[in-house]
Amino acid sequence: MIPDQLLSNLNEKLAHAVGQLKQAEDVQKLYDVKVAFAGKQGFLSEIMREMRSCQGVQALFGKEVNRVKDEFEAPTRPAKRNSRTRR
Repeated sequence: MIPDQLLSNLNEKLAHAVGQLKQAEDVQKLYDVKVAFAGKQGFLSEIMREMRSCQGVQALFGKEVNRVKDEFEAPTRPAKRNSRTRR
């Protein structure tokens, strides 16, 4: 089982990031939220480093991280598509 604190933190950050995406007024703000959450130095990278402490549950934890990443990226797909067609 994934440590409750990591899973709770993952879900809280997801909710916060999705809320920020919904409030973003332009493509730059969408990009800033994406970098902070899913960028190389972002939250998801940080929590993946925490996965090392979850001996024996890396696969399950990895699935949860992928689920969160997919949920995070879903709202940005239409916005990106629309921003490209406006140019």
